[in-house]
Amino acid sequence: MVFFFYAGGNGAQGALVSVAVSAGLMLLQRGAPEHLVPLLTCGLVIAAVAAPTILESLRTAATAPPPRPPPRDERAFAQAVERVRKMRTEIYKEPRHLSVAELRRRLGSKARACLERRDLEKAFADRFDCCAICSETWESDDVYRVLPRCGHCFHVECIDRWALLSAGRGKRPTCPLCNAQL
Repeated sequence: MVFFFYAGGNGAQGALVSVAVSAGLMLLQRGAPEHLVPLLTCGLVIAAVAAPTILESLRTAATAPPPRPPPRDERAFAQAVERVRKMRTEIYKEPRHLSVAELRRRLGSKARACLERRDLEKAFADRFDCCAICSETWESDDVYRVLPRCGHCFHVECIDRWALLSAGRGKRPTCPLCNAQL
């Protein structure tokens, strides 16, 4: 009985090559049909020579670092940062702590349908259920940004991170809810 042992590569590579070549040699020894002997011999030689190279290239490909992202446009990124900084911020207050005038101002066009204070408070509670990015409910004194085009509101930290990540990827930042440009 003949065994082939390959000592190169890591343990798994050596074992795989050794088992494959040894199995082929055992087939040859057991009396493979004569017309297959040259084919098996040629296959064994190719396996013995090529397997380490193939296995090494597979290992290298599996551990190669991911491709680098395209370089960001620094000017576009700076413009996005400036746009975000210029957006209006407000401090969240419970609706019962706001005047009717302040409730109307914060609700904008949604306040038109509200005739009484309780209607304004309900509309305010509906609009300020939670930040749509982090899903945290609004707490008193939370600072939020009001997006200029659509009026959606998000925690300052949430929308700033959202906008800067988009700009860093070379995209124009948009509202996470309606895709309006920031």
